[in-house]
Amino acid sequence: MASGHGSTTLQLNLVGIGEILRNDRLVVPQFQRAYCWKVDREVKAYWTDMDRAIRMGTDEEYFFGTIVLTQDGPEDRKKIIDGQQRLVTSSLLIAAIRDALHQLGHTRAHLIGDEFLASQAWDAEGTEPHLKLNEDDNPPFHGIVTRSTLPAHPAKRTDSDIVRAYCFFREELDELTERYGAEATHELLKWVKYLQQRAQLAVVETPSEADAYVIFETLNNRGADLTTADLLKNHLFGAAKLHLDSVRNNWHKAIGALSLTAANEKFTKFLRHYWSSRVGKVTERDLYAKMRERVVQSQEALTFSEELLSAARIYAALSDPSHEIWNEKCSSRRPALDTLALFNLVPNKILLLAAVEHFPPVQIEKLLKAMVNWSVRGMVMGAMNRGRYEDLYSQIAMGIRQGTIKNA
Repeated sequence: MASGHGSTTLQLNLVGIGEILRNDRLVVPQFQRAYCWKVDREVKAYWTDMDRAIRMGTDEEYFFGTIVLTQDGPEDRKKIIDGQQRLVTSSLLIAAIRDALHQLGHTRAHLIGDEFLASQAWDAEGTEPHLKLNEDDNPPFHGIVTRSTLPAHPAKRTDSDIVRAYCFFREELDELTERYGAEATHELLKWVKYLQQRAQLAVVETPSEADAYVIFETLNNRGADLTTADLLKNHLFGAAKLHLDSVRNNWHKAIGALSLTAANEKFTKFLRHYWSSRVGKVTERDLYAKMRERVVQSQEALTFSEELLSAARIYAALSDPSHEIWNEKCSSRRPALDTLALFNLVPNKILLLAAVEHFPPVQIEKLLKAMVNWSVRGMVMGAMNRGRYEDLYSQIAMGIRQGTIKNA
């Protein structure tokens, strides 16, 4: 199905997940979070669902949900905006089936690898994986799909999630092979055929990466498995349009400044504290909606990403008295920094996000000393981390940003 509006064409197709891996060359953008499905949760549930569906009969269909792809970019591969976890897991299952067939000495094992996982490129040495992952995930994944480095199973505790998922599938398939005996090869080939034809995905393809993020956000803004940071990132990237590269760069520098990942709940806390210091106290539940209201146009997305990067550096410094920011913001090392970092109080962080950015050094030093006194008194009263204080400190932070409060 295709729908057009101006020069934008959106394509929607229902396709077997094996067919996607067979016919398309795919890449996970470098900035996306790593593969994170866990064996005891998502991978096991995936296996159980597939096993149940195939037992019901190969005419039964299983719907995997929707994935979002775009052909935007110089690489001759479609970028995966949403759907990495399902595509990688399916590739690992097919690789495990291939290797189980290899173990049985079946001639089709090599053909399955060629068809769905990695094939010879005419202009390159060796086999080229149909799916490429990010820098961290690609080495173990490449080793598995090309059979150049197959991990031993069972997996070790230190192995990556990719290796652990592959080893889990190998163990399950070993049991299946033992259970079916002489019929094992027939059963394994039935799994491959099911993944190719009956385990289906709704594939949304967009002409531009920015459009893909808009679609992703629309599909997922009520999804419980996505963090506020995930939703905001995809809204920003979708709004950025011509500024996409700069916005994406600033976003990932902000994450790097905090030594976190977007999936880490601490990053969402930072976003809430930062936004409270700009517009007044906001709850985590309302955070995404409030930010989305303020960032609509391409230039707004760029400005927001620049301000977010600046705030992330300050936020990192609030927990690190030796941070280089304090060389600029304070004339000398202040004991108050150590004390406030030790207290780790939310209202203080919200207020200091604004003050450190806008106050001159002499006023920052006065404020830090005063905040130690206020914090001790607030903690003695047992009230410092209550909502009333957070609301008050957020209002003061707003006043600092608006220029109505200019000193300690």
